[in-house]
Amino acid sequence: MSSAALRNLVYAQLSFFSLLVAALLLTDRGFTHNHGLSYYGEHANTIVPYGLGLLCCGVFIWRAAAAVTGWLSPALRVLAVLLFLDLATPDTINSFFYWAHVGVSAALFLHELAIAVGLFLNAPRAQVVALLTAQVAAGLVAMFSQFHVIGYLSAGIVLYQLAFGALLVLAGRDRLATEEAALIPYSPS
Repeated sequence: MSSAALRNLVYAQLSFFSLLVAALLLTDRGFTHNHGLSYYGEHANTIVPYGLGLLCCGVFIWRAAAAVTGWLSPALRVLAVLLFLDLATPDTINSFFYWAHVGVSAALFLHELAIAVGLFLNAPRAQVVALLTAQVAAGLVAMFSQFHVIGYLSAGIVLYQLAFGALLVLAGRDRLATEEAALIPYSPS
């Protein structure tokens, strides 16, 4: 992984979360009544920061994909497409869009989990394990909230995305350090 790829992964997280905070400052309604973050993509006063956050995140992830090798490159490209599709399927238009949005969101979560597991298998260390565990726990909160068993959908989604984003950046940093160390020629003393 190049330093450019790692930078783009960091920019992806910073753009998404900073613009999500901007949308949240406009209204906290996405965190009430079990709406989920999609609330911010469906209302005129929040669509711009939320939509820009998702789009910028997707663009930076796409750019990172161009600078990595192996299975992670196509996985990141699929992730970028899923982020766009999540925004492009507002669930309040009609029942088709509702189910399309639920399907895309589920695919997004499962794809992020698959990437996280793949990164864990490449570098199984304590911090990655902790972030993967947090991601799974937050995913369960979001899932049970989606089924209306509990009412913390947005909180579960935000924690899931935070854990995944941190895992992606941390594993990327580790991968970069490992690749750079392999490039340093060995010279016996």
